[in-house]
Amino acid sequence: MTTGVVPALSLFVGVTGHRRVVDEALPALSAQIESVLKRLETEAAGIRRVLLSGLADGPDQLFVELALKRNWEVIASLPMPYADYLADFATEAKREALAKLKAKCAGTIEIPWSAVRDPDPAGAREKQYREHAIFLARHSQVVVAMW
Repeated sequence: MTTGVVPALSLFVGVTGHRRVVDEALPALSAQIESVLKRLETEAAGIRRVLLSGLADGPDQLFVELALKRNWEVIASLPMPYADYLADFATEAKREALAKLKAKCAGTIEIPWSAVRDPDPAGAREKQYREHAIFLARHSQVVVAMW
């Protein structure tokens, strides 16, 4: 039998969702997110809980806000460098919301642009979002997808 220091355990939870949510659905979605967070907290009692999120507009940001209120550690995992990611937020208000939420995160991971750039800018962005989904799946024990 080995004795000594046990390394800290962590539960990594990835979150992803569709960017468009109708306002009428927000109360129900918030309640469902709270339920998921409570269940994970119960099942991972005493374990460091880390949320990985791309901070996308919509359910991702709502999930992050609720997790932060419950003292979860949040790491922004962005599908591309932050300066480029900002272009995917249509209004200044949405870009400001992203910046404020990112500032509350414990850290940021930016997936670098693929070495083989697609000559079609839309195709390159799509590839980055795919890489981000793969990153979340590989680095999370639990993935919450909201559509």
